[in-house]
Amino acid sequence: KRPAPGITGPATGKHEREEAPAPAGAATGGGPMKVVAFDGGAYRQGPVGVRLQALLGALAARGAETELLWLEKDRRTGCYMCGQCGHRTGAISCSRPSEDGLRRCVRKVKGADAVVVGTPVYTLRPSPATQELLNRLGHDRVERGDRRLEGKPAAIVVDPRSDGAAVVTAAVAERLT
Repeated sequence: KRPAPGITGPATGKHEREEAPAPAGAATGGGPMKVVAFDGGAYRQGPVGVRLQALLGALAARGAETELLWLEKDRRTGCYMCGQCGHRTGAISCSRPSEDGLRRCVRKVKGADAVVVGTPVYTLRPSPATQELLNRLGHDRVERGDRRLEGKPAAIVVDPRSDGAAVVTAAVAERLT
């Protein structure tokens, strides 16, 4: 087992910085890793958004392709999870005249090698926008047998200054598995 990148050499007392290898994307045949992040905060430059941008910046500096989607913008039309998209058309597309924004977010998960979900803490719960995304991913997994998240690494970003950050992190992690 290869040690994690960072400080190495505790047995000898010598500590040297080891450079971690650039992330490689499994879905792209060894090309750059594609990471999609979802910001469930109400403000683009809120505490969660700033942390997500820093994380994605660090990944991009290591050669990963990154994309940040703000859920408050994409959830506006809302999904009623009526199931008609799969029953009427046989495809995963909304049967309503205009496809809702969360469907686009769910499709982004399929093309990504890793997923990051960021959410503020609202009364010991993820934000409503984050809950909608998690509900949609869960609905697709249960009702349609969709395995978009299977085998993909996922990370969760929560404002650590918030009371209940650990509770929300555990709740989101449970929904992503």
